[in-house]
Amino acid sequence: MKKLVYLIVGVIVIGGGIWYATSGEKTPVAEPIPKVPQVSAATSLRGLLDEKKNLECVYKDTGEGAEIAGMIYLNQGKMAADFTTSGTAAGNVKSSIIFDGTNFYVWSSALATIGIKVPAEQFEKSGAMKSLSLDEQKAYDCKDWTPVPAKFVPPKTVTFQTVSNLLAPTAAETKAFQCAACGKLPPSQALQCKQKLACK
Repeated sequence: MKKLVYLIVGVIVIGGGIWYATSGEKTPVAEPIPKVPQVSAATSLRGLLDEKKNLECVYKDTGEGAEIAGMIYLNQGKMAADFTTSGTAAGNVKSSIIFDGTNFYVWSSALATIGIKVPAEQFEKSGAMKSLSLDEQKAYDCKDWTPVPAKFVPPKTVTFQTVSNLLAPTAAETKAFQCAACGKLPPSQALQCKQKLACK
């Protein structure tokens, strides 16, 4: 009953209505605590994956005269990332990565229709994404986020090749690469290139 010392409740019935009157200090109303971004201490991307949390992280890096900036999305040990590399000879290059828990899928605007599929244990050695290291320590700026399932599905518009296929491509694969390269040429040259190679 001590909790009522500073609160006097009177019930007054007027014309069938009920009124509550209080005196003294009013009990403070708790306000919702704002959602504060989680800024992790220096850790590795592998460490973040191992935490199996749902996070959205800002990624920035520099190297070899280029700047890399983008977002990394984590969902229970899976990863999706979108980067833009500026300052390259080819201008700004957009790259994307998806890790489904088993394989890494990597593709970029430099060759939009062809990508690389790499098993997790071979990712670092493959050099599929030299600007991204799984074990380099960084102070990632992360916050909670609600996963979007489609974010972790490789695009159907990209043909993913294994590293071994890329090193020793078949005739059909070589043609696919050549036709994809044609698409990077100016419209008039691209048409001539595709016609010469009989691209579909």
